[in-house]
Amino acid sequence: MVAKEHKSVVTLGAGAASALLFLILSQGQFLGFLLGYFTPLPLLMVGLSLGIDAALWSSGAAVLLIFLITSALASGALDAGMTMGLSFIFIFVLPLLVVIKRALMPDQHLNENGIQKIQSNPYPKKKHDHHVAERIVSGLCLYICLVLILVWLASADGSGGSLVASIETTLRDVMQQIAPASSDRDLQPLLDMVPFLPGIFAFSWFMILCINTVIAQSLLQRRGLNLRPTPVLRHFLPPSGLMILVTGLAAILASGELSLLALNLTLILAIPYGLVGLAMVHWAVVHWQMSAIFLFFFYMALFFIPVLMVIVVCVGVIDRAIDIRRLRTLSSNQYKSGE
Repeated sequence: MVAKEHKSVVTLGAGAASALLFLILSQGQFLGFLLGYFTPLPLLMVGLSLGIDAALWSSGAAVLLIFLITSALASGALDAGMTMGLSFIFIFVLPLLVVIKRALMPDQHLNENGIQKIQSNPYPKKKHDHHVAERIVSGLCLYICLVLILVWLASADGSGGSLVASIETTLRDVMQQIAPASSDRDLQPLLDMVPFLPGIFAFSWFMILCINTVIAQSLLQRRGLNLRPTPVLRHFLPPSGLMILVTGLAAILASGELSLLALNLTLILAIPYGLVGLAMVHWAVVHWQMSAIFLFFFYMALFFIPVLMVIVVCVGVIDRAIDIRRLRTLSSNQYKSGE
């Protein structure tokens, strides 16, 4: 464990590191993007090893540093510092607090009166906790959906403007600078993707947060500093499918902006089922004793064959409905026992 006298230094140092990574990311350079992907990592390592209170102090230090540096670089313009600070809060701090809070959520059990009671040790070092990943993923998806709805509503105005229209205008301006001679016909393939871009950006945001969470937990576990056990992907189960069913039906039956919003919400809510599909792949590798090199080529194929991800999501939906992993495990156990 980290010594008490060093906790303050670690907490403030992690906040400063995240702030600097975020400022580098905001510069828009290629190297800045690569480094900026790890902006949440220091805060996550503090939260998953020292607790939610330390994460709050570290996040506060990061926000304050971002505000001061941005305001100073903008010749004392406090508006610039406020904008950057609020962006950091909504993009990283709030979702990370969701992750840390749900990851450190204490186990609850029923006493003899049927009332839930919390264990005396809120962070038991069990080998695995299959519900940690489910809590984190569902919390992140709900937070991202809420942010998308708020941004969508904030982008709407009385003149017919919308988030999709704003993205299309921005995309046209960027492409005009990159390729001035390009026509609408040349841009059409990109413009066809515009209605899906909010959901795609949200998916990328989700993956950055999840990947940093996995890295932080792995680094902490190697040194025995993790407060909670590391979940196993092959045991992952998604939340109820009611919300994705509602948004999917709305995307089909509604029209106009409501249909586009429902479509992008459906893309976000499909993320847990994609993880279930990946959990199925990991389970199959272990169940059939396949070589780990299969996983490497499978994940490489996901990047180059987008339709494969759709298949993975469909497999996740099927597994959520009939629990393929449990049925196959029961079947194998019955076969081995001679039943």
